[in-house]
Amino acid sequence: MKIAIIGVNGQLGSDCSTILSTENETVGCDIPEVNIGSRESVDNFLDTNRPDAIINCAAYTAVDACEQETELSWQINCDGAKYLAQAAERLNSRLIHISTDYVFDGHKKVPEPYIESDTPNPLSQYGRSKLAGEKAVSKYASNHVILRTAWLYSSSGKNFLKTMLRLAVSGPDRELKVVNDQYGSLTWSYTLALQIQKLLHSDLNGIMHTTAEGYSSWYEAACYFIPA
Repeated sequence: MKIAIIGVNGQLGSDCSTILSTENETVGCDIPEVNIGSRESVDNFLDTNRPDAIINCAAYTAVDACEQETELSWQINCDGAKYLAQAAERLNSRLIHISTDYVFDGHKKVPEPYIESDTPNPLSQYGRSKLAGEKAVSKYASNHVILRTAWLYSSSGKNFLKTMLRLAVSGPDRELKVVNDQYGSLTWSYTLALQIQKLLHSDLNGIMHTTAEGYSSWYEAACYFIPA
């Protein structure tokens, strides 16, 4: 199977490349070589490589910055998803698209989880743009899987655990303040990549929630990762 990994330099894209390249032919792209906010850039890359499957790990994920750079975030998270979905349909490729728990409002009582049948209600531009991307994938790609995940971490890329480690090492006497009212499930991107590997060879379509088991607040996660 020939697999195109979009956003291959990110933490999930990197793990997908490591796992999938052992038994498949993989081609990866990232900015600046391919800009998924440009239909021409997407089509040039995919028409040249003609993959059997496309994994979209690319996204504008800076949640706060999305509020100021709204147009850019929608180009990547919504328009980019649409261009990939339309290309996947044209090339008869399977599309696996990575989405987020930010499509929900977080009003459920802990520890009740969100499930696939819950109605999305994003509160941020990031969440709205990602939900719009989901709708585009559902509309334009008949062979697709949308994976909603959360709190990804790995040894590469930027993530919460690496930020905590950097702050702790650079200032061991510094008091770190971490919010204790937001809950989620820390999810190792390598595990998610293994799930993607299985989904590539399945007949499953539609939306699926994919995180690790268990939950914590950001504060609890930081205390566990860097004990006092």
